[in-house]
Amino acid sequence: MFIYKDYINKKICQKLIDVYENDNNKILRKDNITHMNQVYLSSTNSSLINYNSALNKILEKYVKKYLYINKGQQRWTIHRETKIQKYEPGESYFGWHSESTGYKGNNNRILVFSTFLNTIKKGGETEFFYQKEKVKPEQGKTILFPAFWTHAHKGNIAKEAKYIITGWYTYVH
Repeated sequence: MFIYKDYINKKICQKLIDVYENDNNKILRKDNITHMNQVYLSSTNSSLINYNSALNKILEKYVKKYLYINKGQQRWTIHRETKIQKYEPGESYFGWHSESTGYKGNNNRILVFSTFLNTIKKGGETEFFYQKEKVKPEQGKTILFPAFWTHAHKGNIAKEAKYIITGWYTYVH
């Protein structure tokens, strides 16, 4: 599997939920494949210092496992924006999708990170099409995976609110 799982401290997760709840600039996204609210933060936002530090430790483990990511590749770094998303009961990112589709704006994405900020008892998994895997939302569980069509995924519906923080590592040109 090319889905790497590791954990972020629960205190960091709760702080990020608080950041989301206290933000007045939530953006509703509702179309045929998704329904959620999200907050965009600059990857250098002071609210993300502890999260980014923990995420970097997870990334180091990923890079040790998949050495080629740093050999013969263009330089890459965390994308300039990170999103905290909240799905109310019954909401989800319903449609199968990948994060790098070749369109301007997402064609530089190489890796996806996603951390579940709360635990969901039933449903709410991130499901991967080709890998036939459902990743259960557990507070702090972080997944790293390639941004490409090989890792098409979707969110499954939960009966309780679900919080995640997600973003990308992108090539630097």
